[in-house]
Amino acid sequence: MNPFAPSTHGMHPLILTFSRTRERRFRRYYLHHNLKYIRIAGIVATLIWVLFGFTDYLWATDEVIRTNAVYRNLVVLPFQLVAILSSYLKRFRLFLPTLFTIAILSVGVGLSLMNHANQTEDYVTVEVGYILLIVAGYTFFRLRIVHGLLIGGMVLLLNVVDNVSLGLPFTSLIYSTLVLVVTNIFGGFAGYGMEYFTRLEYLNRQRAAAEKKMDLEMANLRSVQELARTVAHEFNNPLHVIQGIYDLHIEPTLPEREEEERHRIERIPAMVEHMSELVNRIVSITRIERRDYVPGSKMLDLKRTDDRPTPPSE
Repeated sequence: MNPFAPSTHGMHPLILTFSRTRERRFRRYYLHHNLKYIRIAGIVATLIWVLFGFTDYLWATDEVIRTNAVYRNLVVLPFQLVAILSSYLKRFRLFLPTLFTIAILSVGVGLSLMNHANQTEDYVTVEVGYILLIVAGYTFFRLRIVHGLLIGGMVLLLNVVDNVSLGLPFTSLIYSTLVLVVTNIFGGFAGYGMEYFTRLEYLNRQRAAAEKKMDLEMANLRSVQELARTVAHEFNNPLHVIQGIYDLHIEPTLPEREEEERHRIERIPAMVEHMSELVNRIVSITRIERRDYVPGSKMLDLKRTDDRPTPPSE
């Protein structure tokens, strides 16, 4: 079984994507319904990042505080602010997941730079901030699973770079890597489940909307059919009368009439037949097709409301 093959409901079971057109619609739908949450999540995360900057005053020297401030305010904070501000600009909203992914990765880079610049004897081999980044990437910002995997993989790479460049014991590298891998597994399952069921909900909403539209169309069709039978009954009676009068009283007198008058009268059977054909089409309506009548108004297109071939016009 190909894990990249589409499932029965049109969604890839592994990478969680729809077909191209439906995927674009889903992303617009998802951003529209989650924009406020994503924006608030970005603001909260940025405030937390700033708050952690004030904790440097509890333990660090003036030099460390200045160094950390440079990394926090020049390396990380601009990306966070760009992501938040973009949520207010309609043309950039489709890029929000990517912008927030970049902002989260910038936090990882900032933590790595601060770890290198501020080595102490109390250095923690497993950076707690890395664990928080992985969790945030999979769950907090409601990003796609692919973005979460990108963030998780980048954090693992940063952890390896930190351990190797700082000359930490190999056992420290193994331990911290295992912890982050487990964090990725837990977070990955959570992120996958969130996105999977969000997409299923979207599909169910689409199906429900389609079924509701179909039910409405069927109700309209039944109403039109009832009206059509009534109109057909009322039209057929006078048409039969007109045809009968023509056959019995008018047609026998045609040779006695002038040529121009005879040509005008001879059109009566054709018009009666045309009206009868329209009545038959009304009775045979199987679907509702509309066309423009006047600007802002529609009318039924009788030529496309049944499956019968349209007779050639005379």
